[in-house]
Amino acid sequence: MRMSIMAGSVALALWGCATAPKTVTIATPYNPDDFVPWTEKGSSTLRGQAFLKTVGGDVKTCAGNDVILMPATKYNKEVMVNFTSINSSVKFTNRSPDAARFNVKAICDAQGNFSFSGLPSLEWYVITDVFWGVPSGAKIERQGGPVEKLMALSPGENSVTLTDRDRF
Repeated sequence: MRMSIMAGSVALALWGCATAPKTVTIATPYNPDDFVPWTEKGSSTLRGQAFLKTVGGDVKTCAGNDVILMPATKYNKEVMVNFTSINSSVKFTNRSPDAARFNVKAICDAQGNFSFSGLPSLEWYVITDVFWGVPSGAKIERQGGPVEKLMALSPGENSVTLTDRDRF
């Protein structure tokens, strides 16, 4: 279930380029040893659903989109704080492509459900994208966007729902 994902694809693929990227230097050094606890087999299961509501009240899910679990290391926390506080695209001057190899990936089903099993009971970022298209003149305008939540998993069953309040 562990997937190696190309540098920056986890976050940058989920966040569009609405404005010019802000340049950020990560102060926390990347250290692969910090990620080791997240590679251990664990007894936690995470089941979830991700959806957003349109202005008209329709529900749109993450159907077919990747759901990423990103280890909540000090390094990744700094990355995520910059994404969520800037609320636009970010260009990191020193982001390590190796950090993404510790992410875990699943795919949302048609109802926006997803699940992970065998996880260690640690903090994880749950990240996915819920989007749809709206006709705008001769083109289709993309609506929706990324949703994420920081989760502290307990042994056994855990659940999460990502909705409008988890957008950034």
